[in-house]
Amino acid sequence: MSAPAQRIAVVRKLVRTVRSKLDTAENRMWSSYVMTAIRENAGETDEKKMATMWAEADNYAEYLNAREKYIGLLKYYGIHSEIDEKTRLQTNANRVGLQLPEVFGPEVLAQKESEK
Repeated sequence: MSAPAQRIAVVRKLVRTVRSKLDTAENRMWSSYVMTAIRENAGETDEKKMATMWAEADNYAEYLNAREKYIGLLKYYGIHSEIDEKTRLQTNANRVGLQLPEVFGPEVLAQKESEK
């Protein structure tokens, strides 16, 4: 693939990745950032600098794709940190057919004693 065709492929890949992987507010910000950076450096003549910039753009697109897959795998295997410890333990216990015992804190124990 020639250099211009390869660069166009990298730009398309990066813009497509940014648009599909980020939510709407981040999407607009990053899409405009990517396009502005590409337009600003369109007249660059230093081949080493250009090769470095295009490699970084390609690496960034790959990173965004890998990040999305990683988050998906974390959620698939139930390792995501969005749930608290008690819910995670309850879910894991239910998965193997067990039930966690009810745990009482000091305030619940005091309330139960006052009811007696």
